Parts: sequence; structure tokens; C-alpha cells
Amino acid sequence: MKHHIRAFALGLFTSAIIILIVFFLVQDSQTSIEDVNAEEMIPVLEDQGYTVLSQEEYISYSVNGNDSENSSESNNESSDEESQQNEDTNNNEEEEESSNENQNEDESDENSTIEYELTVETGMASSEISDILENEDIIESASDFNDYLEDNDYAINVKPGTFELTSDMSHFDIAEVITSYN
Repeated sequence: MKHHIRAFALGLFTSAIIILIVFFLVQDSQTSIEDVNAEEMIPVLEDQGYTVLSQEEYISYSVNGNDSENSSESNNESSDEESQQNEDTNNNEEEEESSNENQNEDESDENSTIEYELTVETGMASSEISDILENEDIIESASDFNDYLEDNDYAINVKPGTFELTSDMSHFDIAEVITSYN
């Protein structure tokens, strides 16, 4: 019996030594993230479909809501954009003349806020709530609102009750109302 235990212990010891040797050899061959230069990472990330922004570009994008990827590209494309804007302006003037008659009707529709009293029953699925809100014109898309609820973990926190909702509320506002206690 002693021979079996000694052989087993020797096997464990040998395995541990082999694992340590492999660990040190493999660890030295890998490059850590701190050792890689930022300029070397940018092309790799862009090849994988990511967009890399500098801090200034990110701040400009977040403040202005700019859709351009970076300021140098937007500077190069400014002349193209100006010509496109001129074409759009001409088209908009023609459309404006034809839409003046319908403008009064559209303004009254846009300015009216729809109010709805939503009653959520126990066991009601978030998709049912989204469908009801879309049918009552509180939200534009039931699937978008349902995805918002699920992505932000609101779907499992919907509380039963009666809630006052309006069509000018954001997805966040509606989600906060239907997940809070009355």
C-alpha cells in the first residue's frame, strides 16, 4: 500500500513541476497589454470593426451628437457636405411649398400629447405591455420598447398597478414609472 501512495505522490509532484515549467515558458512568450503601443492597437481594432476616437473626438461627438467618425474626416468632407446641403435645400424648398397646406394639420397632431392610464395585472409579460402602449400611441415601436425593457433589466421588475403615461415620455421615463410602487 505504501508503494501506491508514494507513486501517486510522485506523480502529483512531477505534474506540478511540469505545469510550472510550462507556465513560465508560456508567460514569457505572451505580450502583455501594457507592452503594446497604442498606435499598434489601433489598426488591429479597426480591422475588427471597431472605431477608435481620440479623447477630443469623443467629447465633441458626445456634446454635439456629431455623426462623423473624426474631425479630420469631417474637414475633408465639408465641401461634399456643402454641395449636398445645397441640393437638399433646393429639394426642401420645393417640398415646403407643397406641404404648407398640410402643415397646420401636422402641427396639431405633433403638439397633442396622448395620455393613457395603463393597468398592469399580475403575471403580465413586458411584451403585452409594449403592445398595449403601441396600440394606444404612447410609444412608436413595441419591439423597441420591449428590447429596452429587457436590455436594461426592467422587464422582470414591472409592478402590477395603474399608471398614468403620456406619449411624450421617453422609454426610460415609462420604464421607471411601471417598475416603481404607487
